[in-house]
Amino acid sequence: MSSNLPLPPNPSFILQNSKPVNSVLFSKFNRQLLFSGNRNGDLNIYSLNNRRSIFSANANNEAVLSISEIDQQSFLTHTRNGQIFKWTQQPQNSWTFNCIYNKEAYSFCQFMLSFNKNLLFIPSSESGVVEVLHSDKLSVFYEIRTESKTNRGMIMCLKQLDDDLILCGYENGEVVLFDGVNEQAQIDLFKGEPILSFDFSPSKKIGIAGSSGSEIKQFMLKKENNVFTIESTASAQLTNPGVNSIKIRPNDSMLFCCACWDSKIRLFTLKKLRLLAVLDFHKEAVNCVDFCSDNTLVTGSSDGFIALWEIYK
Repeated sequence: MSSNLPLPPNPSFILQNSKPVNSVLFSKFNRQLLFSGNRNGDLNIYSLNNRRSIFSANANNEAVLSISEIDQQSFLTHTRNGQIFKWTQQPQNSWTFNCIYNKEAYSFCQFMLSFNKNLLFIPSSESGVVEVLHSDKLSVFYEIRTESKTNRGMIMCLKQLDDDLILCGYENGEVVLFDGVNEQAQIDLFKGEPILSFDFSPSKKIGIAGSSGSEIKQFMLKKENNVFTIESTASAQLTNPGVNSIKIRPNDSMLFCCACWDSKIRLFTLKKLRLLAVLDFHKEAVNCVDFCSDNTLVTGSSDGFIALWEIYK
């Protein structure tokens, strides 16, 4: 599939980690900072100027599923057992943390902080349910519950589209659109295979989803006469099965990146699903990807390495 592709670049530089990397995030407030979370619970903050870690800590020895910034001085981490920690910057490149949510709910789904930072979307201990909390009071505002009589299984991924619309991906392969508590549209993309990751471009109304299988699926969100529908519009075949993470480049929504089980990073055009490049550096599964505001790509892997790439900028 990739035989006619141009030779892909090597990473622009590499950061070596001690443990498998579960999550990476470019700071939106300081372009010289990169956050990473490890499977053993380590949190690292890197200076991209110096290309080294300037801070490391471990809150609870549980895998860090995701990281989300609140403002220039603070951010949140979500760990595998459902705990959420708030980290606050101190002088001299130091951060302190405290647990702000401690309801045990083991999940593979990353939590989500709303656009306006006032709501937290967290997988519940009850399968298939999302708790929506006030971020200041940490009290339950409402719950997102499926209306289907079919057991959709665990929540696997979440995506906020605007102030009210939320997409949820489920263990049974369905994607469901909610407007607050109300289910608006749904589609069965993977016929029983769990959705492991998806992303959605609000400007293009196009989403991309991946599973444990060897296909990635494109879907579109449409609205006519105040009725939402989700349509499966295209698919692309991967050389090997399994996609851990999908990220649409936010600056222009022209391309997206897949972090794959076979240690490769694959870049596709968003509209046509044309394969642009296969990046081959990591030795084990790639678990996480992110784009910087200047379109630099970062990838994190089970091999313990973080790679930064300058490609299609």
